[in-house]
Amino acid sequence: MYVTVIRNLPVEEANTIALVLESAGVSGRFHPGDAGVDITVDADYHETAIRTIHAYYEENAGDSSINQLAAAETVTTYSGIGIAVILAAVHVAIGPDNRLFVEHYGSSASEIVNGDVYRSLTSLFLHADAGHIAGNAFGIALFGTAVCAFTGTGVGWLMILMSGAMGNFLNAVLHQTDHVSIGASTAVFSAVGIAAGYQSIRRYKNDGLSFKSMLPLFAGAALLAFLGASPHSDLPAHLFGFGFGVLFGITYGFLFNSPAGPVFQKICLLLGLGLVFVSIFQGF
Repeated sequence: MYVTVIRNLPVEEANTIALVLESAGVSGRFHPGDAGVDITVDADYHETAIRTIHAYYEENAGDSSINQLAAAETVTTYSGIGIAVILAAVHVAIGPDNRLFVEHYGSSASEIVNGDVYRSLTSLFLHADAGHIAGNAFGIALFGTAVCAFTGTGVGWLMILMSGAMGNFLNAVLHQTDHVSIGASTAVFSAVGIAAGYQSIRRYKNDGLSFKSMLPLFAGAALLAFLGASPHSDLPAHLFGFGFGVLFGITYGFLFNSPAGPVFQKICLLLGLGLVFVSIFQGF
């Protein structure tokens, strides 16, 4: 798969950028743009290409053309839909009577504080009924896909999984006893938090601390209040998931300007899968 790394360059400048990329071991392709030439590269070399072009402009021509990179620092992904399908498939496979699974894998506050930390993660995959799974599947498809567009699939889902589980864990510590919850909604609001934190730190880098840089956080908080505070929802878990998501998003925004490279993506994906399987095994 090829992704665009820079748009609308004059032909001469595009030739120069192509040579710069070649020197870094990245092969670029030319395509007609709206007002010039677009350059695409293999998705596996996306981050390398972005770093190389940034370095070239900073060293040789100032940053006047770097703004043309902004729209290209994402990747096309449909992984959110895939995860939504997996959540739905798990719900269907379990069937209407999920009491045994809730007993072994639900986010029971008393069991978590007594050592069954794995429940903070496994409970994200359990849902009460068709309406519950439908709402969460839609949310994870929408916001999970948005997160993975700027982080990459492996990094994005590991951050969503970890912040969702951490939100459930902190919620269990808050309640201590007499509280059991299930559902991916904490992970959904974690994804909202990651997106809000990342967009805020990106704006902060360009504009400094301002209302504009804080606006994504305000929007995320408003979404949390609107969707995450219904009478039967677990608001503290949603709030904690959102908060951890914001921290992950800000941290990622400080460290990366584009999706991380393919090796790091694969490591994060394997780590996330490993955590899921270990947690399931612990519940047997």
